[in-house]
Amino acid sequence: MITLFEGSKRTFVNATAEQMTGYSREALLTGGVEVAVHPDDRSVVRERWTSRSRGETRWLEAHSSPIDDTKMVSIAVDVTDRKQAKATVRASDRRFRTIFEESPTGMALVALDQRFSAVNRALCDMLGYEAETLVTCQMPEVTHPDDIAIDADLVEQVLAGRLGSYRIEKRWRKRDKETVHVSLTLSIVLDRNGQPLHGIAMVEDISQQRRMQDRMMQAQRLESVGLLAGGIAHNFNNALTAVSGYSELLLREFDDRSPAAAEIKKILDVVDRSASLTKQLLAFARQQEVHPERFDVNEAIRTAQRLFEPLVGGEVSVEQELDERPCIV
Repeated sequence: MITLFEGSKRTFVNATAEQMTGYSREALLTGGVEVAVHPDDRSVVRERWTSRSRGETRWLEAHSSPIDDTKMVSIAVDVTDRKQAKATVRASDRRFRTIFEESPTGMALVALDQRFSAVNRALCDMLGYEAETLVTCQMPEVTHPDDIAIDADLVEQVLAGRLGSYRIEKRWRKRDKETVHVSLTLSIVLDRNGQPLHGIAMVEDISQQRRMQDRMMQAQRLESVGLLAGGIAHNFNNALTAVSGYSELLLREFDDRSPAAAEIKKILDVVDRSASLTKQLLAFARQQEVHPERFDVNEAIRTAQRLFEPLVGGEVSVEQELDERPCIV
């Protein structure tokens, strides 16, 4: 839009001026500066014009130059779309900043050299850093040393723009060196030319989930061991039944006071103790109910000594000091 002024009076406007303002050429030439110029902006170079015919506000960027002592030419460009685009960008930036700061998930902007350029409060709380300190760190510095290589190639591909994003579970380290399990999602942001600008990292603390998974896996392992122990206990119990039966038959062939009878009784005592072990294995496998019983510790020690002495030989002396009173548990 081109306008010629002589003093404060317009002497010429082109057709574009009519289109931009919605005023006729006659109105613009006779109305003075107050015509079409927003009241708040009459004293500034950048002008806001209100269209009478369309009832809308348009933003113009005007540049004026003197022709001589009394005449001036003004060239104005409609910048409404540009200002609206800037306003949209500012609103978008405010929304992103609000989401970034208030998100319960840890978030960070990651520079192309893997340095944190901005971090939110959730990530600072997760790792125990102040924001001013964390933005001086690179991602590998907060990663567990054993997990740095897990996604090193993926990080490089994302920040180089060859990969849009990736997600992985790994270990990070807090400021106090405590390990935290995280779910990391890293995405790349490109500029208008399609070149990598920076990365966006979203970090979720999954330590509690990992602990629950570990407990579940431990319970499953114990269940598997219990099933195996139960199977072994059943087979072992069958063998003990045979040993006990044959020992009982053999004991009938000897006088109760003979040395052979004493040895056979030791065999039967071992069988009884082994049967107790199978009961414990079955209880561990949850295939048999457990019934608490009173137990004399002194008697158990005496019995164990009788079994132990033949094994150690005559070169080793086994002595015991027990209270005369029963020790019942």
